This record gives sequence, C-alpha cells and structure tokens, in this order.
Amino acid sequence: MAVEIIKEIKEAEQKADSIVKEAQEKARKIVEDAKKKREELRAEAEKKRQEIIEAAIKKADKEADEEIKRLQKETEEKVKKIKEQGEKKIDSAVKKVFELVFE
Repeated sequence: MAVEIIKEIKEAEQKADSIVKEAQEKARKIVEDAKKKREELRAEAEKKRQEIIEAAIKKADKEADEEIKRLQKETEEKVKKIKEQGEKKIDSAVKKVFELVFE
C-alpha cells in the first residue's frame, strides 16, 4: 500500500511537472506571438507614418508649384505694365525732344 501511495505521488508529481512545462511553453508562445504582433504593428505604423509624410510633402510641393506659377504670372504682368509705361514715357520723351529741337 505504501508503494502504491508513493507511485501515485510520483505520478502526480510527473503530471504536475508536465502541466508546469506545458504552461511555461504556452507562456513562451504567448510572449513570442505578442512580440511578433508588436513588431508587425510597429512596422505598419511606420509605413503609415511614411505614407503620411510623403503625402504631406507631395501636397506641399504642389502648393509651392502653384504659388510659383502664380507669382511668375504676377511678375510677368508687372513687367509688361512697366514696359508699357516705359514705352509711353519714351514716346513722350521723343516727342518732347522733337519739339525742343524743331521749334
């Protein structure tokens, strides 16, 4: 009977050891899976961050190009007006010179 009890105790200890090992393996697997998931989420967040940055840069480039075109057009119009005013003044100056020379 004592042998039987010892045998049962050993079996219980072996079963307990097996349960502990299985629990440790499950815990290791859970930690490993969590680390993989964390890395996947980090990579996904980094990818989204890059996409947002690229979209912002693209938008800023487009807005800058539009502003440059607007300023170029505005500058061209100002240059044209200045030239027209200069031509009128030249015509007026030539007229005055002729008046002074031929009068």
